[in-house]
Order: sequence, then C-alpha cells, then structure tokens
Amino acid sequence: MSVPSVAEPDGASLYERLEADPLTLAAAMFQPRTTDSFEKWAQSRLGTWLTPAQIAVNESVVSHRYTAVPSCHAAGKSRYAAMKVGHYIDSHTLGSAFVVTTAPTSAQVESVLWRELGRVHREAKLRGRLTRAGYPQWRVGDELVAFGRRPTEVASFQGIHAKFVLIILEEADGIPEALWIAADTLASSGAAHVLAIGNPDSADSHFAQVVRPGSGWNVVSIDGLRTPNFTKRAVNRFPDLKQYMIDHGIPPADKLVQHVPHYARHEWQEVLLSPVWVAERMERWGVKRFVDESGKVRWREPALWWSKVRGRPPEEGSEGLIPLSWLEAAFRRWDLWDEAGRPRPDGRLIIGCDVADTGKDETVMTRRIGPIIMTMERVGQQDTETTSMRLVGALQKIAGSVACVDGNGLGIGVVNRVRSFRLPVLSYIGSQKAEGIVDVTGEFKFANTRSAAYWHLRELLDPVNGPGDIAIPRDEDLAADLTVPRWKVKLGGVIAVEPKDQVVKRLKRSPDCGDAVVMTFWPDSSAEARSRIVEYSSTHDDIDSWASDVVRPLAARRPGHRRRIEELGRGQLTLRGDTHMNVHTYSEIDGGWDTEW
Repeated sequence: MSVPSVAEPDGASLYERLEADPLTLAAAMFQPRTTDSFEKWAQSRLGTWLTPAQIAVNESVVSHRYTAVPSCHAAGKSRYAAMKVGHYIDSHTLGSAFVVTTAPTSAQVESVLWRELGRVHREAKLRGRLTRAGYPQWRVGDELVAFGRRPTEVASFQGIHAKFVLIILEEADGIPEALWIAADTLASSGAAHVLAIGNPDSADSHFAQVVRPGSGWNVVSIDGLRTPNFTKRAVNRFPDLKQYMIDHGIPPADKLVQHVPHYARHEWQEVLLSPVWVAERMERWGVKRFVDESGKVRWREPALWWSKVRGRPPEEGSEGLIPLSWLEAAFRRWDLWDEAGRPRPDGRLIIGCDVADTGKDETVMTRRIGPIIMTMERVGQQDTETTSMRLVGALQKIAGSVACVDGNGLGIGVVNRVRSFRLPVLSYIGSQKAEGIVDVTGEFKFANTRSAAYWHLRELLDPVNGPGDIAIPRDEDLAADLTVPRWKVKLGGVIAVEPKDQVVKRLKRSPDCGDAVVMTFWPDSSAEARSRIVEYSSTHDDIDSWASDVVRPLAARRPGHRRRIEELGRGQLTLRGDTHMNVHTYSEIDGGWDTEW
C-alpha cells in the first residue's frame, strides 16, 4: 500500500495513526518510509540545509563504494553521518538495509555519532527505538537495523547479512588496520558502501594511506578555510587570516552561501568552524608569514594547523618535535583508560610542576603513576607559597611519591620550601648543560637538559621504539606545546630543541603544560640524566633512597632502539611516505582572487 508523504502538513499525525492501527502498520512497516533524495529529506524532515561539503560527501557515498573524508575540525561531519544513517534506514524496505558504525573508543561511538543520531531520530520521527543494551543499537520492532561497536569488538562485524549495507568509520585516523580489513570484508556485496571520516592527524595511519592516490578510495577533502563561515566580511576582521587565504588562493565563501536562507546561515555560524577560532589558533600555534632566503613568501604551518584547520595529513616539514600522530595515540590510550574506569597502574606517584606566580601564566601540576598521566591541573593567579603547600600535601599523603619542579626563577623557591619538609623533590633546570647524557641509540648528545628531557618524552611516545603504553589526557594547549617546538642536530651530533623563549614568542604564551608533562617523565630517564639531577638535590642521600626505584619502571618496559635515525636533513627526521594527495575540494569557485576581496 502507499504510505502518505511526510511532506504533507499533517504528516506527523498520519504516522501516529499508522502506528496506532496494527493492521495498517503491518502492511506499511516493511515499505520504505520515504522516496525523497537525501537533501530533500533533510530539509523536509529536519529543517536542515546541507552544507556544500555535506552535499559533496553524500554524492561520493552514493556514487562510490569507498569514500574517505579527511576533514577539518567542526565541519558538520557527525551531523551528516547521523542524518545519513537516518535516511538510509528510512528509505529502504525494513530488513533490507543495515548500518554499522565504529570509532576508536566506546565513548566516541556513543557520544558523537549516536548522540547526534538520537536527535535525528526524534526530529524526523523515525521508526523504532534507539537503545544502549551493551552497545548502541537501533531496532524497529524485533528487527535490528543498525548498531555501533568499537574496534576491539572486531568479531561483531562478522555475519551481518543484508542487501544494502552502510559502514561508517568515525574518527578514522585512530581506527586500527584490523578493523579496516573487517569493514572491507563486510562490504563484499555490490550494494555496500563504506564512509571513513575524521581529522587526518597522522601521516602514517591506515586512514592516511587510503586518502593517498591509488588507494581505490574516492577522497573528498574538507578544508576549514573553504567552509561557509569564511565570508569576506567575517575574515576581514582578522588581517593575518585574510592574508593567509590570499597567499594560498582561497576565495571567501560568499558565493557558497548566496542562495542559502538566512536561518540556515545563522545555524551554520553557531555550529561550524568559525574565523574567530581559526584566528585564535593561528596565534596560539604560531602560524606565521615570513620571507625565506630566496625571497619567497612562506608560512610556518605546524601539524595541528594542517589537521584541524586544513583537513589534511601533516605535510613534510610541518611536524615539530613530537609528531601529532604520536601524541594523538597517547591521547587515545588515556581515553581508553578513562573509559575502563581508571584502574590504578603499578608504580609510584611522580608529580611534575611548572611554576608560575600571579601573572598571566599558569601553574601546571601533572600527576603520573607508571605510564599514565592521571591528572593535569592548571591554575592561574596562584602564589608560590600555595604551590609549595599543595606539593607538600600531595607528597605527604602518598608515601614514596616524588616531585620534579622547574628550578628556574620562581621555581627555586618552591623547591627549597618543599625540601624544608625533607620531602623528595628534583630541581629541573632546563638550561643546564647535559654532559654525559645521550639519546637511546647512544649516538646523539644534547645541547642542554631541556633538549634531553623533551627528547626523552619523544622517545617514550615513539610508536616503533617506545613502550607503547604512555597515556596523556587530551588538552589542546598541551598538543601545541609538544608539537610546535622545532629541533635540529648541531655539529658533533648534538640535538638542540628550540629554546623556550623562542617557543613563547611563537605561541604568545609559555608552554606550561608541555613543560609539566616533560618534567613528570624526566625522573624515569636514563641513569646519565638522573645523575645530572642529583647535583641539584638537597643531598645525595635524599635521592639515592628512592631514585633507582623511580628509574626502573619505564626503563624496564622499553625495548631496545630497533632502528636508528637513517637520515637527518636540515635538522628534521625524514617523514614516512608521501603526504601529498590528489583530492577533490567541494568549493572550486571561478573568478579571480583579487576581485573576490
């Protein structure tokens, strides 16, 4: 029988009557609820206008079996995915279609796509119910039509049989290769489609591989600077952002939105990437214009900028001291630990503290047990006496704990105050010479203790040679603090990390979070590094009573360096693979740039 169109004014009441009449429902429930196109369905059922990026992604999903979408931050990708799931089930005969979604963690599965899907389900008055019986699922009567599972549940991706299958991989950069293989197996039928979407944080993840030419995937890149909010009027408020767009030939978005209703544009302004946010990150991440030796205008663009704003994997030369992909892996491990209920790891408590006073900088205190940074507390306008007493209280509360405190400037007062209570505290002096300290290969020395300490954290986060269990809480400032600093190899095989004052100039703030995390791991560095710290302790006896136990836990887990640095050119590691891509951008606009502005 024919089902009344939902576009009719009384469509909602008609659906209610259908579901109230068992005979009518039995005849109608197996029929598609809509024959509208996705775009028309979104407008009529949800009152939502699709952005140009969402339209381009949907056209790819319809036309291609495999679609990969490296995307900027806040591009409406989760909203699109949720709407696509709703329309997919609504436009197919019940039982003929099935949707599988996944993300790196259970929290991401439930709180991103499925949270948005709940809204879509209510607003569009879709059939059935969404439940969380162990994992998110959508049932219509007794029929299971969609579910969301995390990568560790690969086995659940087997045995799904439906004529039409849609597989969505959210936050795709963090999904392991095994799940990609399982998804590919699930897509073995000709009517199956796979959508992988997320921020391209890594240059060597499986997601980075599929967005490269020749992978067999159709790639639709979402560049944040080509999204609807970057109109001429909005961008003109920020001279640096405007100049960046001019230098890179990116037109304002006025032509993209000229036929879009005012209410839709207002909605986009509230939820999509904004010029204000991007301009703030330009300053915070040190995106700067300069003229190189050949007189060519160039921009310093760190990995965070490429991933979160441009929607592309980091380009060669954009990676700083610690590659963003390495740090993202540590963030994901922390998310999984948090999701598991925060079980207490083995080891003693080590507190790292970067000291500030009552100025604009923050005092940051990190607490680590074993490989996990348990907490990272940031406090502004805190005097050094309060900082000292907080450290004293924490060290007295847990026997065997130790603190590593910045011993420069204000920090030396904190160190001395804590020592007056005869509590174990290490004075970290980054500018001190690093005589006798070498990297894990034994080949490279360090310009100073700061370089050695930062490099030590880099070695721990190395996905090939590190222990593979370092977990750090997700924080935007911390990501910038650790990925923005540059490094080089000086004559004689000496690794020099960019001085702190230079990082401060580019970030327009002190890298307090990064320093605190580095200090938290510094007591577990090599015996050579520990011997340097001993010189700044109150007495050798204070250190020797606990230092050997502190050094052992991480060192015992670390495998030997299974490879050496093969090439050091211009002070940078050679990045793996070619990160250049042939991609389709959704907003190729005709017309000269000069006339647009």
